Amino acid sequence: MIRDVEASTARAALLKKGFRSEPKRDHEMFFFILDGKKTNIWVKISRGSANLFQGEIKRNAKSVGLRGDDLYRILSCELGPQASATLCEAAALDSVGKA
Repeated sequence: MIRDVEASTARAALLKKGFRSEPKRDHEMFFFILDGKKTNIWVKISRGSANLFQGEIKRNAKSVGLRGDDLYRILSCELGPQASATLCEAAALDSVGKA
C-alpha cells in the first residue's frame, strides 16, 4: 500500500540507493546512475515540499516504468540498496529496449 513519504526520508533513500541529485532545476531531480552513467529513471520532488504524496509517487513511478508500490518501497526504505538497484536497472534496460 502506497502512503505519503516525508521528503527528507525520500531524498536520503534515493541518495543511498544509486541516485544522484541534480539541483539546478525548478524541482529536485534524482537520476538513477548505472555503470557511471545517468539513466532515464528519475524521481522528481518539489522544492520545499515536506512530503511526497501518494499521487506524486504513482506519477513518478509510471513515468519511468516502475510500479507505484515498488517506488514507494524504495522511497520509504522498505527495500535495501541492492533490491532497489535491481528494480531500477531492469526499468532502465527495459526503457532502452523500447527506444
